[in-house]
Amino acid sequence: MVVIDSEAEVSALQHSRDRAETALPDDYYVQAFKVVLDTVMAGSADLLRPAELEWVDRFAGLSDGARRLYVRLIQRRATTFRLGRLTYEDIPDIAGAAAELVRADLANDQAPDTMEALVSAFTLAELDALLPLAGPRARRRAQRVARLVKDHKAEDRDALATADHWLSIHGYEHFVVFRLCFFGNLRQDLSEFVTTALGNNRYVEVPQSANSRYFQSRSQLDAHLRYYECDFLFEQALPQDLDTLRQHVDALPQHREGDQLLARRLDRLGIAMACAFERLGDDAEAEKLYLNCHHAPARERRVRLLQRNDRHDEARTLLTMMHEAPACEAERDFAARHLNPRQRESKAFRPRSTTLVLPETDTRVESAAARYFARRGSCHWVENRLFSTVLGLWIWDIVFMPVRGAFFNPFQSAPADFRERGFRRARADALKQRFAELDDATAFEQRVRSTLRQQIGISNPLVSWGLADSPVLDSALERIPRLAFGAVFDRMLDDPGEHTTGFPDLVHFPEEGGYELIEIKGPGDALQANQRRWFRYFDEHGLPARVVKLRWAAKT
Repeated sequence: MVVIDSEAEVSALQHSRDRAETALPDDYYVQAFKVVLDTVMAGSADLLRPAELEWVDRFAGLSDGARRLYVRLIQRRATTFRLGRLTYEDIPDIAGAAAELVRADLANDQAPDTMEALVSAFTLAELDALLPLAGPRARRRAQRVARLVKDHKAEDRDALATADHWLSIHGYEHFVVFRLCFFGNLRQDLSEFVTTALGNNRYVEVPQSANSRYFQSRSQLDAHLRYYECDFLFEQALPQDLDTLRQHVDALPQHREGDQLLARRLDRLGIAMACAFERLGDDAEAEKLYLNCHHAPARERRVRLLQRNDRHDEARTLLTMMHEAPACEAERDFAARHLNPRQRESKAFRPRSTTLVLPETDTRVESAAARYFARRGSCHWVENRLFSTVLGLWIWDIVFMPVRGAFFNPFQSAPADFRERGFRRARADALKQRFAELDDATAFEQRVRSTLRQQIGISNPLVSWGLADSPVLDSALERIPRLAFGAVFDRMLDDPGEHTTGFPDLVHFPEEGGYELIEIKGPGDALQANQRRWFRYFDEHGLPARVVKLRWAAKT
């Protein structure tokens, strides 16, 4: 009896390889900072403005101690610091380093202008000592701070401002530009250098060239910077009034032809803003945003908006367009359901299903069912990871082909276009040749196992290493026909962003041979739309799959 669930596989991943931690030099963070600066200067200096180039020169002229202090502070969330609270073992003369930063115009030594900023720099105990308060003190910091900000006197502000020496860092806006040029996003930061050096993250080394950079013009770079600014403000403000929301929309950059990364980013944010307009009752503004979005579910949301406003002819016209030229399978199915609801319902695919009654347990329904099926063979809780992992191992070299515009920083676990339907088109010839290998009885398994040995532990958007380094992979390669794998891979690659999810929870390998894919649904749970589409596809291609409705036995 073999049962592998998610928790066990996480443990397997942690112990899959013994890696000795690399001892980092004490200035590792400065070295990482310089790599970013040097790389951008070497490949994208023509995109930089004079102030950004001057910032690099000022940093280059610093002493070692001042560099260390600057890099440490510019990565922190705060912008203003009390020197008395800064302690770094590798910077013995913090006061001297701070003074050098001020002379280089990379910082200033003025106290914050506002009481809010001053108060935030002190602990509650320090505030109580510096600003004796008549009457009972508030127990909570938030209450104490609010009272100080509201009722403070000029001498209170002066007491805090003169209680310590201050340092406010300059150049955040320049560092953001360099981060975006280097990483292509603002989600990653210098911590990538640390986790990679320690072996916690490992990436494929894709050859870089002069054409590898993503941003080709300053206007393109500025459009992405503007997107991130708008995204941050929208997420932080969570606007509850229409005027603020309109200001966010007005600040959005325009779509740029050929920039699919910006299009994805703007569509995600645009759809979120449109939904906010809907919640606030402004359907007209929401519709404008949906019209400007090119990714799902923008058209689906617009159809619902049109129907809600009794514009049924327009809704039907849009549904027809979606049915004839769907952006994805979800759009096609949505259009079909709404164009002919009765006919669609009568012909709706219903996967094979059975009911399983088990004694109630505190474990998840997937684990309980897996243990039941493991009484006859082996059963593994794999969800979306089995077919994705085998596919990732099988086409590893194709995923990391140096396609232009796909890789532009050394810490990418996936090509930039991986979630796009164009991923397959950009690698069509290589994938066609790879699928031809399915005619060979041994080539498929040999390639999967060889890649596993050579690449284990390296980041891949498809591969779950805990599962790859476990018995489930052996059983899958032995029991699941390679043509069945090929059929599943074919659909996955048509739209990796959509079709790498929705797989059944369990794979069961019965004692008598073969395999079965099983989706577990507990009480009150139902198939999601993407799961239903996978079951329909399994049925069309002869893959054994069913839904098991789990019920708890009545207590006696």
